[in-house]
Amino acid sequence: MISFLGPEPSRNHAIITEQDQARAKRLKVDQFISGMSYQRVHLDHELDDRTDRIRCEEGEEVCDVCAEDDRMAEHTAALQQEYVAEREREARR
Repeated sequence: MISFLGPEPSRNHAIITEQDQARAKRLKVDQFISGMSYQRVHLDHELDDRTDRIRCEEGEEVCDVCAEDDRMAEHTAALQQEYVAEREREARR
C-alpha cells in the first residue's frame, strides 16, 4: 500500500488534437518520402510495429538508401587500399 503525506499527486493528462495527429502523420510521410533514412524502417514500424530494422535484409531488393550506403562504403575501402599501397611504395624507395 502506498501512503501519501498530503493530497494525492495530481495526474497530468495530455490532450492530442486531430491537428496534432495530422501533423505527426505528415511528418512520418515526409520522413519516408525524403529518402534521407532507411525506408523499410518506417514501413515496418507502421505496418508491423517492428523497430529492430537497420537496413535491407538478405533476400530483399536493396533500397536506394542502402544502395548508396554500400556504394560509399566500397568507395571508402578502395581509397583506403590505394592509400596503403602508396605508403608501401614510398617506404620501399
